[in-house]
Amino acid sequence: MVVELRRVLEDEPREPVFVRTVRRFGYAFSGTVREDLPPGGNARRVSIFSLLRGTREQPLYEGENRLGREPEAHVRLMSDKASRRHARILVDGSSAVLEDLDSKNGTRLNGTGIRSAVRLEPGDRIEIGREVLVFCRGPAGTTRSDLG
Repeated sequence: MVVELRRVLEDEPREPVFVRTVRRFGYAFSGTVREDLPPGGNARRVSIFSLLRGTREQPLYEGENRLGREPEAHVRLMSDKASRRHARILVDGSSAVLEDLDSKNGTRLNGTGIRSAVRLEPGDRIEIGREVLVFCRGPAGTTRSDLG
């Protein structure tokens, strides 16, 4: 697989630009990373909120954060129970609201289906199909009880 990746990237094993060999460990990415700006060229401002998916943290941005299977979704869902445009989280400063976007299978918050916009609190569990996302404020893993 690494051989194929290097072939596609035209990366030489003896003088790697993108994939380097780490002896007795495996491989590491060694290219330059850059963040592409959304259309219009304006970077979105990261909010004080994030979603925790397993052990992976997904920062949320000010404004609309769409959740769904569509490639353009901010939070891309892999569950076959998720709609292409399933739900969204609207962040405005120190508050965030979850809305279902008329999805086929619905969105659950802390085990209850939502029918209208609901204000999110740190520690809330968003369930979409088999996916569970935990809403956090501050560093990932911070919950309502941690904030006092």
